[in-house]
Amino acid sequence: MIETVNAQLSNQFNIEVNHAHTFWGLCTRLYTKLAAHTLCVYINRLLGKPTFLQIKALAFPI
Repeated sequence: MIETVNAQLSNQFNIEVNHAHTFWGLCTRLYTKLAAHTLCVYINRLLGKPTFLQIKALAFPI
């Protein structure tokens, strides 16, 4: 599960690249990306999906 979350944060949320000019800007960008990921997982759990870590399906439903 940890590897999946790390892969999603790096591939889908592009957490490795940021263009922050200050430390607080960096913190803000990281917090928003982590909050967005957490919200996607929470929405998947509310919808009752057994694979709640598939967050790309929220934006691109089949």
